[in-house]
Amino acid sequence: MRRKKSTKPSKTISQKLHFKKRFLERVGIDCNRRLHNEILSNVQNGKYKVHCKQSNRVTVFEMNYESRDYLIFYDRMRKSLITIIPAEEN
Repeated sequence: MRRKKSTKPSKTISQKLHFKKRFLERVGIDCNRRLHNEILSNVQNGKYKVHCKQSNRVTVFEMNYESRDYLIFYDRMRKSLITIIPAEEN
């Protein structure tokens, strides 16, 4: 018996879409593919300071963008950005 194809996106795609939506909402700039990949690359290459480790899977990084501080949540299992929040809220 064949398995029915799922119509919902994978968790990795959902995380990417969520990050882009929150980036636009909280930073005020549309996060295109180039910007997303640049932030992801900086996180993976250790260019941002680790703020804390939320769980075994999720790490929080500090990022300064346009002279404001933000916290970036990164999923190391899926190698994807989860969300972004202004540092003042935390």
